[in-house]
Amino acid sequence: MTADEVLARYLDEELPDFTGMISLTVNQRGRFDSYPLNIACVRGAVDEVAALIAGGADINAVGELGNQAIHEAIECGSHEIVQMLLAAGARIDTANDFGKSPSDLAKDSENAKIRQLVASK
Repeated sequence: MTADEVLARYLDEELPDFTGMISLTVNQRGRFDSYPLNIACVRGAVDEVAALIAGGADINAVGELGNQAIHEAIECGSHEIVQMLLAAGARIDTANDFGKSPSDLAKDSENAKIRQLVASK
């Protein structure tokens, strides 16, 4: 899967963030301030995240509610995506609109693998 295929899928699915858009780029903010990478993380779609990263997605872009992709991945409990984002250079010290950094969220996570991954950074 390529980044272009992921973006085309998002447009075809008429996701609320991208409804009415004719085209979409890997670092384009949606109507509700989320980026394609944020959406892929919320979906828990490992293949989509990998494709978007390979396609040049900004790992640390700040989207809806001040969340970066790693905030979304931690909240959704995907240790595989958290691991990919960390390997690609995701920051764990940037607070969202609620004052929570990815590091804070990981400490509160029920997922032990996520706690270990983030703690090791």
